[in-house]
Amino acid sequence: MKTKDIMPRNAANVTPELLAAWKKDYPGGVFELVVHSGEFETIHSEDSKAPVRVPVVRYKGYMRKPTRDEMRELTSKQTDPVTYTEIVLDTLWLGGDEQIKTEDEAFYSVMPTVQSVLDIKSSELKKL
Repeated sequence: MKTKDIMPRNAANVTPELLAAWKKDYPGGVFELVVHSGEFETIHSEDSKAPVRVPVVRYKGYMRKPTRDEMRELTSKQTDPVTYTEIVLDTLWLGGDEQIKTEDEAFYSVMPTVQSVLDIKSSELKKL
């Protein structure tokens, strides 16, 4: 079975072995999308003298970098940000907590972040 056929419906089912397989199948990049709850927890580390406050994770999802053909298709649909985010998530989603795609609050929180998967490296053209 190929990893594209494995789409865990919650992040708890995403194993280190599956992540490694995704990274092998998608060398362009695999990304973890994290939605925080808005709450914080205090972590006491043996290495640190002071406790550290960290955000509580509510949901996690996993996406991959688009291919050139997918990028062409995705960029042609950038008119409505909500629909665009839905299309990007549907196209590039590997697995994780489905609530990211179905709960409005979680979905709205990932809208700006999803765009960063499509960020293009800069280049330069010089006249010689």
